[in-house]
Amino acid sequence: MNKAGGLVRVKPGDFKMASAAGSLCSTAKDLLNWSIALHHSERLLSKDSYRAMASPSKLADGTALRYGLGLELNNYKGNEVFSHHGVIEGFLSDIKYLVVVYNV
Repeated sequence: MNKAGGLVRVKPGDFKMASAAGSLCSTAKDLLNWSIALHHSERLLSKDSYRAMASPSKLADGTALRYGLGLELNNYKGNEVFSHHGVIEGFLSDIKYLVVVYNV
């Protein structure tokens, strides 16, 4: 927008550098199947690789991060949440996987 509040046409961005960030297309069902395979089987990763991805990385001084190897690690009401997001001009993607633990 310009100072007068009107719209201004901008030059389109160059998305050649985006690679997978701008070239991935999926359905909700496929993303669900991907999440289930990633978190509940060894079809995609070995147990050790998954553990490394789903564990906090550490800085040189030992400070733990809320980021594993490709996954953001959070907590919601005592339940683990694994997520990954991406942003590029005009687009936003976000996938969250909530591990719910029931105490019975």
